[in-house]
Amino acid sequence: MCQFTVTIADLIHPVIYNISGNLTYFTLPGVNYAIAMWEDPMAMDNSEMVILATTIPSGSQFEIGTTEVCVVALDPSDNGDRACFYVTVIDNEAPVFVSYPMEDIVQFTDVGVQTIVLWNLPIVTDNSGSFYITNDINAGDLFDIGEYTVYYNATDPYGNTAFISFRVIILETDNDAPNITCPESVEVESDATRPYATNVVWSDIYAEDLNGIFNITSSVQNGSTFNLGETNVTYWASDTSGNIAECTFTVTVIGDNFTVFPVCF
Repeated sequence: MCQFTVTIADLIHPVIYNISGNLTYFTLPGVNYAIAMWEDPMAMDNSEMVILATTIPSGSQFEIGTTEVCVVALDPSDNGDRACFYVTVIDNEAPVFVSYPMEDIVQFTDVGVQTIVLWNLPIVTDNSGSFYITNDINAGDLFDIGEYTVYYNATDPYGNTAFISFRVIILETDNDAPNITCPESVEVESDATRPYATNVVWSDIYAEDLNGIFNITSSVQNGSTFNLGETNVTYWASDTSGNIAECTFTVTVIGDNFTVFPVCF
């Protein structure tokens, strides 16, 4: 009598299916990653017992760039299968200028004399954490009288760009007050049976200055109510150098046929 051993070996590899194709995402706002999601892969094997593992699970954070994700299936006989796909995250978010000169920079100098202009350098952020800045005019440069536009550009490593601009205005030194001209004095009748006149209006004033008028104010607004008699109205004009000029005219309200009504409290 002889005996021998029959060994049945499982040489069939598992088969992975329902594997994701390559995936592409854009970064989430303000960060350098995206959340990638895919359906769970599956595997079948003749042993009906298979271990399935993924190198990176669905729902994970993926940073900018391309990352390989692999799925491995293994049966009890150490037969295996492997399938991979790629997750690509694209940065399409431009850098952000969070601080920069938002108003014109105005300085004065004498004719033929250059002046140094300084400003706070712009502050930039980017979701990728990396960027470079270029500009055409530098803080601390010398400027002649004139108007200049300063540009700053910020670019991240993925080609996203942002830019800002502001003006530098160099004016001729001005020590002279503006020229200001008030309208002719105004004379109006009082409202019927009232000791005043409402909605009294007058022509616009005229003001000019070498470097432009900065502000015009008045003691009484056009269209106001005036009591009987004479009231002085004064206008002030200031230029960008702080020089101030003024002019005055009178508003006269006339009337002698009105009734004063008692005021009750």
